[in-house]
Amino acid sequence: MMFEQATSSSLIFAFFFHNSLSQEKEHNNITDNK
Repeated sequence: MMFEQATSSSLIFAFFFHNSLSQEKEHNNITDNK
């Protein structure tokens, strides 16, 4: 049970981390196009 909880929370963390990186890339692309 504890192992499953740790795995799911790390998956969620990786998901949010990936999202924030993608948003930064999109933001940089938008500023470059201006």
